[in-house]
Amino acid sequence: MKILWISLSNLQNRIRQTRNQLQTEMAGRFRRFKSDLDMHFWNFKIKLPNTALTAPLVGALLPDFYSNAATTLIGTAFTVLIIDWLNRIRDNRLEKIRLLRDIGCGDHGIALRAILDITANNLHQKGFLSYRIFENAKLAGSMLLGADLSHSSFHHSDFTGAELFGANLQMTSFWGGTLRGVDLRDADLSGAYFNYVDLTHARVTPKQLQLANRLHGTRLPNGKIYDGRFNLPVDIQDAQASGVDVNNPIAMAKWYQMPYDQFMHSMDLRKEKPEIDDWKNW
Repeated sequence: MKILWISLSNLQNRIRQTRNQLQTEMAGRFRRFKSDLDMHFWNFKIKLPNTALTAPLVGALLPDFYSNAATTLIGTAFTVLIIDWLNRIRDNRLEKIRLLRDIGCGDHGIALRAILDITANNLHQKGFLSYRIFENAKLAGSMLLGADLSHSSFHHSDFTGAELFGANLQMTSFWGGTLRGVDLRDADLSGAYFNYVDLTHARVTPKQLQLANRLHGTRLPNGKIYDGRFNLPVDIQDAQASGVDVNNPIAMAKWYQMPYDQFMHSMDLRKEKPEIDDWKNW
């Protein structure tokens, strides 16, 4: 960013120098024209018989002056437009940096104002919040309908009561976050990470969560801890990486932090009613 800013500053300085040179040249030409015009004017007064010879000289000089003046004015206007365009690019970039900083500042009011500015300009649906890293963001109650938060990290962030209806949450990580009462209807949770997330009363279906990468340690909308019934591949890989025997029910019950009897009951439900899509029947 510093190199880009230095480059823009150097470009502005060169453009400013060019504009000053053009203005100086224009002023010099005007003075020479005025001097020549005065000389021809006095020749006209003193040498009246030579009027026929003097008039063509003035007539030939005027078109050249106007041509040079027009070129100079066009060049100056073009330079001003370029400088204004570069300033707008710089201001826009700085404004975006401010918005991202405000979201992750840890202050709920400032973060919500940043979200309002983002949604007012429809930036949330144009990928502005994708591929970002935030931590401890206070976004409770934020309105992010249809937002693109894909591939972003919101570790330990608070989305309590937020509206994420129809949001793109592909590969989004909410590790250790609070999503109590969040509206995730029609949201794309493909490859999302919900490790140790609180989804109590969240509006999301089991079918949506089956598309996630991780649910280990997560509290589901019905208030229960996820019991591993979706057999998410990344959860299984994490268990194996931690030295857990994934074929041992006792070890897996401990991994999912629940009593053995409850874990075995969930396994029976998976076999008997794998299509369960109602949290009350879990």
